[in-house]
Amino acid sequence: MHDKHSILQSREPARRKRRGFTTVELMMATVGVSLMAVGISSMLTVVAYGTTSSRDLRSLVVKQKAVSARINAAVRGSKMVLDSGLGLMVLWIHDDDEDGLPSLSEIRLVEFNQATGQIVSYKADLAGLTNDVLTLVDTALPLDTNFGDLTESYKDPQYFVDLLGGLINDLPEVTDVGGLLGAIEETLDPESGVDAQTLLNATLFKSEVWATGVTGFTLSMDNELPQQATLIGYQVTFEVGSLSDTTIGTAALRNE
Repeated sequence: MHDKHSILQSREPARRKRRGFTTVELMMATVGVSLMAVGISSMLTVVAYGTTSSRDLRSLVVKQKAVSARINAAVRGSKMVLDSGLGLMVLWIHDDDEDGLPSLSEIRLVEFNQATGQIVSYKADLAGLTNDVLTLVDTALPLDTNFGDLTESYKDPQYFVDLLGGLINDLPEVTDVGGLLGAIEETLDPESGVDAQTLLNATLFKSEVWATGVTGFTLSMDNELPQQATLIGYQVTFEVGSLSDTTIGTAALRNE
């Protein structure tokens, strides 16, 4: 007979030795997890990029349609291109007083501001001005005027301050802004709703942004003499995010 100790020993199950990961297995596992992480990250990046690109594309299309509509309407609603240059054109909208000559209230400047990436329209707002003021600022302009330079002056408030000074007989005696305001105030109609401070602060040539994100704006005409042109072509290049595209269009001036 076997002794008790021998019987107990024979009944104990055989125990296997536990083995840890080898260095190679650990490295392979780490690489696998890393690849999964990279894959997930890549998928998320693609989704995010696709969403951003889609949003940029929609923004680009909206900008193109908006600026085309504005330029087309401005050209078709005008009778003549008074002047054109690099990224600008001066339009004679209509001859309100039928004197055959343009004036401040009858013109529009469309200009590309490269510094801000904007296409901006400028048009006079003379509502509420008295006849005395209108006579001074809204005078007829000869067709051989350099309208590019003139409209650049219109954007400067000082231009109109100097003009309004002509309403004041004793201007040389006015040495301060307060005195100038008071002197101009006396010439204005109290019922006009316009005060001297408004006149001094305003250019009267109001700006309106037509497009942003613009990197290029070029114009072409069917005649090398702008005032004899009847058809205007334009190219506007936009940059939105990683997207860049150029919209091309043409518009005919109003036939009068």
